[in-house]
Amino acid sequence: MYEINKEQMKTLIKIKQKMHHLRLSPTLSMSLFSMLKTIDAQAVPMKIAGEEIVAMRVNDLFDTIHVSRPAISKALKECESRGYICRFTSEKDKRFSYVSLKEKGKEVIAQAEAEIKESMSWIVAQFSDDEKEQFKNLILRIDQILDDFEKKGR
Repeated sequence: MYEINKEQMKTLIKIKQKMHHLRLSPTLSMSLFSMLKTIDAQAVPMKIAGEEIVAMRVNDLFDTIHVSRPAISKALKECESRGYICRFTSEKDKRFSYVSLKEKGKEVIAQAEAEIKESMSWIVAQFSDDEKEQFKNLILRIDQILDDFEKKGR
């Protein structure tokens, strides 16, 4: 079994921290972007207050995004104040609340995606052709390994 040495571990942690704090989009932080993308991907059509909307339960958002509930609540408040989302409470059961993307939220996602693509393209352009190919293969392999890791319940 391959052992990661201290320097490699330090470098991996440093890269993770840099990626976490990297501002690839001046429009939207990565945490807000990730949350809005999750809502966009997992929202389903439903009836709330007699209206047909596309939304997801806030509790499902808590379960999906592995961040503390207070942090997600704060991010939801910020997104709501910026006009990216709207929240609803179930008429049948007041314990359940839902979140839905507004048009402005969809627009800011699209803008952030374009900015992230541009930033990532610049970063990858710093690599040689061989490094780009190695990077592509490593990214695909890491994604596959992480999927396997999740399936094993680790």
